[in-house]
Amino acid sequence: MAAKSLPDQAYLRQRLSYNPVTGILIWLPRPTSHFSKPWHADRWNRRYAGQSAGLVDGIGYRILTLDDVPYKAHRIIWKMMTGEEPEVTDHVNRVRDDNRWDNLRSGSHVNNMCNAARKSGRQFRGVRKRCQRWTAEIAVDGVCKHIGTFDTPEQAYAAYCAAADQYHGRFASYD
Repeated sequence: MAAKSLPDQAYLRQRLSYNPVTGILIWLPRPTSHFSKPWHADRWNRRYAGQSAGLVDGIGYRILTLDDVPYKAHRIIWKMMTGEEPEVTDHVNRVRDDNRWDNLRSGSHVNNMCNAARKSGRQFRGVRKRCQRWTAEIAVDGVCKHIGTFDTPEQAYAAYCAAADQYHGRFASYD
């Protein structure tokens, strides 16, 4: 499912302040022209201006609402900083609400999946035991590629790491 289109960069910068070192978005005071009734602006500013924007949802992403539309904070941050609409914004360290600028990078859905945490209980990523030997495999563009069969899990894992570097580059994940 495609992500919602974001408001333009200038509008986001009118509404929010971003600290790239901490990754925190702060609500800015809003002018009365943003509201149908002037006292709504005063009430909103007393309650929200200067406060941290958004809440963490059930799966760990910080979500905030602009004009009754919810957005993920990391997507807003990307647009505020670059002016570009990201296809996917990836968290390098996999912590979904860690929105420090040096922890965010733009990529594709495939890139993002390369950086996903593994869900299996295996000791080494991309390695499994088959017929008394160890097999290394890697997913490339949704297709499982056989790397090779090895005598030890460490050898298979080394081959997996080399393939991850080759196929996934900076999005490669080793754990």
